[in-house]
Amino acid sequence: VINDTSLYSETSAIDNVGELAFTVERLSDLALTVDYDQMVNAGELTTLTATITNTGPSDAANVVVEFYLPAGTSLASTDVGCIQEAELVHCDVGVMGVDQVETFAIQLTIGSNQRDYLETLVAVDSDSYDQDLLNNSVYSFAEVVAVADLSMTIAPNRTAINEGEVVEYL
Repeated sequence: VINDTSLYSETSAIDNVGELAFTVERLSDLALTVDYDQMVNAGELTTLTATITNTGPSDAANVVVEFYLPAGTSLASTDVGCIQEAELVHCDVGVMGVDQVETFAIQLTIGSNQRDYLETLVAVDSDSYDQDLLNNSVYSFAEVVAVADLSMTIAPNRTAINEGEVVEYL
């Protein structure tokens, strides 16, 4: 706005009032990292830990983290604030201030007959405008290995054996 009184001169200030309406939107950048085991054993537990950081510049409203459970697993435990709905674990974070960090973990039981890889998607979202969606989701891939702890005990069918006799083992 330039005030150049040489172009226009007015003596009355009564009608020199104007209105300007604008909307202030929350602008935040949620960043997600996920820690997980890259190799897991069939029949055992594994933990996925999601760390969410709001890098700002505004608070993020109604932040949620979602873990999509891979096939061949079941939910063993989760942090407070998380609920399971079918193959989805939904964690309510709420409002996150600028530079605030929150962590949520889930523990999965891997099926004893599970093989190949576990593929898991973890995502974060909020009601605030996020200027960088590329850091809002993480795909994790974990190789599943089958581990067996086998042992064998061999014992003869009798305690005394004479030379030349055949011995059977049970």
